Amino acid sequence: HPAPGITAAEATRDAVPYQALLDSVRTGQTALGGWDKTLFIDRVRLSLLSGSPQTTKTDATQHYGTVARHLIQDLMALSDQDAAPAIVVIQSAGTRRVGTSEVILAEGQFDLDNLTLPAIVPSPAYPWPLMKGTPATPSADASLLLDELSMLAVAEHHQGRRWFCPVMRAATIDGRTITAEFATMAELVLEDGLHGFHILGTQAKVKIINAEVIGGDKVALHLDADLPASGVSLAYAWGHCAPDNTTDNTANHGALRDEWTQPSKALPAHTLRRFALAGCVAVR
Repeated sequence: HPAPGITAAEATRDAVPYQALLDSVRTGQTALGGWDKTLFIDRVRLSLLSGSPQTTKTDATQHYGTVARHLIQDLMALSDQDAAPAIVVIQSAGTRRVGTSEVILAEGQFDLDNLTLPAIVPSPAYPWPLMKGTPATPSADASLLLDELSMLAVAEHHQGRRWFCPVMRAATIDGRTITAEFATMAELVLEDGLHGFHILGTQAKVKIINAEVIGGDKVALHLDADLPASGVSLAYAWGHCAPDNTTDNTANHGALRDEWTQPSKALPAHTLRRFALAGCVAVR
């Protein structure tokens, strides 16, 4: 039940969009009854707070978890199914010009923050283009590929296998080199183009002059100057601003993925890849 620009209040149990979703389920049940079939809800794609991008990471984390738990309870009761539907969250990427919303960071940790739920984050959205003329709407091809990745991730979940995108978990500094460590299912690959890393929290104009994968699960970032001893963070595919962006991509960008690939069945000319999630960690 799409609700563009949805706010926190519009996703509560008594809100109109929430009740409209439940009404859609009831309509589906009625329609299927005519063919002697029953409704089973396999997954729910959850996308919240697009109308409240200023929400803090803490509040966004709590909101996503609460809505997910309520949906699971209400949908299982309504469909009378024993298995909980998977709750799928595609990590959003912000807009063409601004990618500083902390909601993005909360979405990237949705599965880790809800370990007792069938929570899945199959992909970030930043690698794929936006619809022309819109500030943040994925293109038709992007939507199709992201849905296919969601389907694959849920299928792995049903088989009891893991699915997670590379996620930055720590960053350390030694001289003029930052080493970013990732949790990953396969060895990391840094594609050509803008690598997506940048430094936050310092007024010094320190630049990343080179990035390379080392050891399969780390990225070494070589700097052109020394960093301050404290108060510095490393961001990947998050926090970017591009006021003059005229491309069909979000300001947030990145080129890091793991080595898994698979031809798309929905769009055979495309190859599916498991890109790293956007994130931000303190540099130690």
